[in-house]
Amino acid sequence: MFKIAEQTKGKMVPEKTLFSEGQTSKVAITGLRGVGKTQIALELTYRTREKYPQCSIIWIPATNVESLQQAYLEAGRQLGISGLEEEQADVKKLVQRHLSQQSAGRWLLLFDNTDDINMWINNAGNENKPPSLIDYLPRSSQGCLIFTTRNRKIAVKLAQQNVMEVPEMDKDIATQLRCHRRRKASWYEKWAQNSTFG
Repeated sequence: MFKIAEQTKGKMVPEKTLFSEGQTSKVAITGLRGVGKTQIALELTYRTREKYPQCSIIWIPATNVESLQQAYLEAGRQLGISGLEEEQADVKKLVQRHLSQQSAGRWLLLFDNTDDINMWINNAGNENKPPSLIDYLPRSSQGCLIFTTRNRKIAVKLAQQNVMEVPEMDKDIATQLRCHRRRKASWYEKWAQNSTFG
Protein backbone atom coordinates (compact mmCIF):
# COMPACT_ATOMS: atom_id res chain seq x y z
CA MET A 1 0.00 0.00 0.00
CA PHE A 2 1.17 3.51 -0.85
CA LYS A 3 2.22 5.28 2.33
CA ILE A 4 3.49 8.69 3.37
CA ALA A 5 5.68 9.16 6.41
CA GLU A 6 3.93 11.11 9.13
CA GLN A 7 6.28 13.57 10.74
CA THR A 8 4.93 13.71 14.28
CA LYS A 9 4.53 10.03 15.15
CA GLY A 10 6.81 8.27 12.71
CA LYS A 11 3.81 6.29 11.45
CA MET A 12 2.64 5.89 7.89
CA VAL A 13 -0.53 7.50 6.53
CA PRO A 14 -2.28 5.20 3.99
CA GLU A 15 -3.31 6.47 0.58
CA LYS A 16 -6.99 6.12 1.49
CA THR A 17 -6.63 9.51 3.20
CA LEU A 18 -6.71 11.00 -0.30
CA PHE A 19 -10.49 10.62 -0.23
CA SER A 20 -11.85 11.58 3.20
CA GLU A 21 -15.46 11.03 4.11
CA GLY A 22 -17.62 14.16 4.14
CA GLN A 23 -15.10 16.70 2.82
CA THR A 24 -12.73 17.53 0.00
CA SER A 25 -9.31 16.07 0.75
CA LYS A 26 -6.31 18.34 0.25
CA VAL A 27 -2.64 17.39 0.10
CA ALA A 28 0.34 19.55 -0.81
CA ILE A 29 3.68 18.11 -1.88
CA THR A 30 6.51 20.56 -1.31
CA GLY A 31 10.27 20.56 -1.73
CA LEU A 32 13.11 21.96 -3.76
CA ARG A 33 13.11 21.98 -7.56
CA GLY A 34 13.94 18.59 -9.00
CA VAL A 35 13.31 16.44 -5.90
CA GLY A 36 10.45 14.48 -7.47
CA LYS A 37 7.25 16.29 -6.46
CA THR A 38 5.67 15.88 -9.88
CA GLN A 39 6.75 12.24 -10.11
CA ILE A 40 5.15 11.53 -6.74
CA ALA A 41 1.97 13.26 -7.89
CA LEU A 42 2.04 11.18 -11.08
CA GLU A 43 2.37 8.01 -9.01
CA LEU A 44 -0.63 9.13 -6.92
CA THR A 45 -2.69 9.54 -10.08
CA TYR A 46 -1.70 6.10 -11.37
CA ARG A 47 -2.59 4.47 -8.08
CA THR A 48 -5.84 6.40 -7.83
CA ARG A 49 -6.81 5.27 -11.34
CA GLU A 50 -6.03 1.65 -10.42
CA LYS A 51 -8.08 1.82 -7.24
CA TYR A 52 -10.95 3.97 -8.63
CA PRO A 53 -11.23 3.34 -12.40
CA GLN A 54 -14.19 5.74 -12.74
CA CYS A 55 -12.35 8.61 -11.01
CA SER A 56 -11.86 11.74 -13.13
CA ILE A 57 -8.23 12.81 -12.94
CA ILE A 58 -7.52 16.39 -13.95
CA TRP A 59 -3.96 17.69 -14.23
CA ILE A 60 -3.62 21.49 -14.16
CA PRO A 61 -0.17 23.02 -14.78
CA ALA A 62 -0.17 26.13 -12.59
CA THR A 63 3.08 27.69 -13.75
CA ASN A 64 1.28 30.76 -15.10
CA VAL A 65 -2.22 32.11 -15.68
CA GLU A 66 -2.25 31.24 -19.39
CA SER A 67 -1.34 27.55 -18.98
CA LEU A 68 -3.76 27.25 -16.10
CA GLN A 69 -6.62 28.81 -18.09
CA GLN A 70 -5.94 26.54 -21.08
CA ALA A 71 -5.85 23.45 -18.84
CA TYR A 72 -9.15 24.45 -17.20
CA LEU A 73 -10.73 24.87 -20.64
CA GLU A 74 -9.51 21.44 -21.76
CA ALA A 75 -10.69 19.87 -18.48
CA GLY A 76 -14.12 21.46 -18.94
CA ARG A 77 -14.33 20.02 -22.45
CA GLN A 78 -13.31 16.55 -21.25
CA LEU A 79 -15.92 16.74 -18.48
CA GLY A 80 -18.62 17.74 -20.98
CA ILE A 81 -19.42 21.07 -19.29
CA SER A 82 -21.66 23.32 -21.36
CA GLY A 83 -21.16 27.07 -21.73
CA LEU A 84 -17.37 26.98 -21.95
CA GLU A 85 -17.24 28.63 -25.36
CA GLU A 86 -19.44 31.59 -24.45
CA GLU A 87 -17.62 34.91 -24.72
CA GLN A 88 -17.95 35.91 -21.05
CA ALA A 89 -17.68 32.37 -19.66
CA ASP A 90 -15.75 32.02 -16.40
CA VAL A 91 -14.28 28.62 -17.22
CA LYS A 92 -12.72 28.13 -13.77
CA LYS A 93 -16.08 28.85 -12.11
CA LEU A 94 -17.88 26.42 -14.46
CA VAL A 95 -15.38 23.64 -13.67
CA GLN A 96 -15.64 24.44 -9.95
CA ARG A 97 -19.44 24.22 -10.01
CA HIS A 98 -19.40 20.98 -11.98
CA LEU A 99 -16.92 19.23 -9.67
CA SER A 100 -18.73 20.51 -6.56
CA GLN A 101 -21.87 18.59 -7.54
CA GLN A 102 -22.28 15.06 -6.24
CA SER A 103 -23.30 13.98 -9.74
CA ALA A 104 -19.72 14.66 -10.92
CA GLY A 105 -18.62 11.50 -9.13
CA ARG A 106 -15.17 10.89 -7.71
CA TRP A 107 -12.40 13.20 -8.95
CA LEU A 108 -8.78 14.09 -8.29
CA LEU A 109 -7.67 17.60 -9.27
CA LEU A 110 -3.92 18.06 -9.34
CA PHE A 111 -2.31 21.51 -9.56
CA ASP A 112 1.33 21.09 -10.58
CA ASN A 113 3.86 23.86 -9.84
CA THR A 114 1.69 26.10 -7.66
CA ASP A 115 4.66 28.33 -6.89
CA ASP A 116 3.25 31.81 -7.65
CA ILE A 117 1.62 32.99 -4.44
CA ASN A 118 0.09 35.99 -6.23
CA MET A 119 -2.10 33.62 -8.27
CA TRP A 120 -3.43 31.91 -5.13
CA ILE A 121 -3.81 34.53 -2.37
CA ASN A 122 -6.89 36.67 -1.88
CA ASN A 123 -7.08 39.67 -4.21
CA ALA A 124 -10.29 41.00 -2.65
CA GLY A 125 -10.69 44.72 -2.99
CA ASN A 126 -8.30 44.98 -5.93
CA GLU A 127 -10.36 45.60 -9.06
CA ASN A 128 -7.32 45.28 -11.35
CA LYS A 129 -6.64 41.66 -10.40
CA PRO A 130 -8.82 38.61 -11.04
CA PRO A 131 -10.14 36.63 -8.06
CA SER A 132 -7.53 34.42 -6.43
CA LEU A 133 -7.38 30.80 -7.53
CA ILE A 134 -8.10 29.55 -4.01
CA ASP A 135 -11.65 30.85 -4.53
CA TYR A 136 -12.11 28.52 -7.52
CA LEU A 137 -11.29 25.27 -5.72
CA PRO A 138 -14.21 22.84 -5.87
CA ARG A 139 -15.69 21.29 -2.75
CA SER A 140 -17.05 17.77 -2.74
CA SER A 141 -16.93 14.76 -0.44
CA GLN A 142 -15.90 12.79 -3.53
CA GLY A 143 -13.00 15.04 -4.42
CA CYS A 144 -9.30 15.29 -3.74
CA LEU A 145 -7.02 18.28 -4.38
CA ILE A 146 -3.27 17.77 -4.72
CA PHE A 147 -0.80 20.60 -5.07
CA THR A 148 2.90 20.47 -5.90
CA THR A 149 4.94 23.51 -4.93
CA ARG A 150 8.35 24.74 -3.88
CA ASN A 151 6.64 27.32 -1.66
CA ARG A 152 5.83 26.00 1.82
CA LYS A 153 3.66 29.04 2.59
CA ILE A 154 1.37 28.20 -0.34
CA ALA A 155 1.38 24.52 0.66
CA VAL A 156 0.14 25.32 4.15
CA LYS A 157 -2.41 27.85 2.87
CA LEU A 158 -3.88 25.32 0.43
CA ALA A 159 -3.66 22.05 2.38
CA GLN A 160 -3.34 23.18 6.02
CA GLN A 161 -1.65 20.35 7.97
CA ASN A 162 -1.59 17.93 5.02
CA VAL A 163 1.79 19.04 3.70
CA MET A 164 4.27 16.46 2.54
CA GLU A 165 7.90 17.60 2.65
CA VAL A 166 10.02 15.95 -0.03
CA PRO A 167 13.73 15.75 0.83
CA GLU A 168 16.36 15.51 -1.84
CA MET A 169 16.48 11.96 -3.14
CA ASP A 170 19.61 9.89 -3.21
CA LYS A 171 20.72 8.52 -6.57
CA ASP A 172 19.26 5.02 -6.03
CA ILE A 173 15.77 6.26 -5.20
CA ALA A 174 15.83 8.78 -8.07
CA THR A 175 16.72 6.00 -10.49
CA GLN A 176 13.91 3.80 -9.14
CA LEU A 177 11.50 6.72 -9.47
CA ARG A 178 12.28 7.09 -13.17
CA CYS A 179 11.86 3.37 -13.85
CA HIS A 180 9.18 2.32 -11.35
CA ARG A 181 6.17 2.15 -13.70
CA ARG A 182 7.89 -0.35 -15.96
CA ARG A 183 9.22 -2.57 -13.21
CA LYS A 184 6.43 -1.99 -10.66
CA ALA A 185 9.17 -1.31 -8.10
CA SER A 186 8.22 -0.30 -4.57
CA TRP A 187 10.55 2.71 -4.59
CA TYR A 188 8.04 4.80 -2.70
CA GLU A 189 8.00 2.80 0.51
CA LYS A 190 11.79 3.11 0.74
CA TRP A 191 11.69 6.81 -0.09
CA ALA A 192 8.77 7.54 2.27
CA GLN A 193 10.86 6.50 5.27
CA ASN A 194 12.91 9.67 4.70
CA SER A 195 9.95 12.02 4.01
CA THR A 196 7.79 13.99 6.41
CA PHE A 197 4.07 14.62 6.36
CA GLY A 198 2.51 17.26 8.53
